[in-house]
Amino acid sequence: LTFMGRRFSYTTRYLERDSGAGQMSFVLRLSDGSFIIIDGGLPTDAFADGIWDALVAQAPDPGNITVAVWIITHSHTDHIGGFVKFAEKYSRLVRLERVIFNFPAIKDAEVFREARNIRITKEALYTHFPEAIFSKPHTGDMLKIRDAEIEVLYTHEDFVSKNTSLLNTKIYNEASMVMRITLGGSRIMFMADAQDGANKIICDMYGAYLKSDILQVCHHGGVGGTIPLYEEIDPEVAIFSTTDELLPVYLGIRYNYHLVYEQNVKQIFNSAENTITLPLPYAAEYRNIPPFNGTIVEKVRGS
Repeated sequence: LTFMGRRFSYTTRYLERDSGAGQMSFVLRLSDGSFIIIDGGLPTDAFADGIWDALVAQAPDPGNITVAVWIITHSHTDHIGGFVKFAEKYSRLVRLERVIFNFPAIKDAEVFREARNIRITKEALYTHFPEAIFSKPHTGDMLKIRDAEIEVLYTHEDFVSKNTSLLNTKIYNEASMVMRITLGGSRIMFMADAQDGANKIICDMYGAYLKSDILQVCHHGGVGGTIPLYEEIDPEVAIFSTTDELLPVYLGIRYNYHLVYEQNVKQIFNSAENTITLPLPYAAEYRNIPPFNGTIVEKVRGS
């Protein structure tokens, strides 16, 4: 499991801290040397090149790279961007077999100003990877990709069925697809940017079945997590995707503090501007948690 963050701004700030690095960009190497890619960060050379470098470094034959599936959790720019830029730069150098995503209808996406992102994602797919198979996953789907098992646990359709319309919320992050990938004996939970509404639905649907080994914390580690969700997942490893300056602030949010300091987490990782690779199965053999000297808050502003 490889995840990477890159510097994309020197001026962006959130909660009065530097927030110009991080993002979600994940690469899973399968036992036959092919790959699963999840999201990809912003549409910059840095993210596209980072994905390419990871593929080249881990492929048995760097001249014959196969991506078994590229999964996009939702259409925010910092999730589709890496795919779009990678397609522009490297599509002729890799074989992409399959792409999966489940975006809301264009008429709903337009309310959130997301219609353009959906269109450019599809344009990148059809223009640069015309031979790739596209499929739209739904909750309950179990996808077998080589030796990886992908469980689709939640899509925006679940929010619609419980609350009439996605438009009932002003939070487009509730349209994130949530999934768990089992590979090499490790269960990895990818929460994307899911927030309170999705978290409650997921807890109600699955309960203790959510138990996993590695957790990508909700929404980069900022607004999004809940204590009931994190207690059900109960991971040993938690992955954040923000700057090193923001991480201590995020660790002071009540649900993150509970996850990291009061549950069974042994190690945390933060992508920041790093590329981090964990062998699978991954076992946290020692506790590596930074001391907390800040103030615990119930929530932070923003969505």
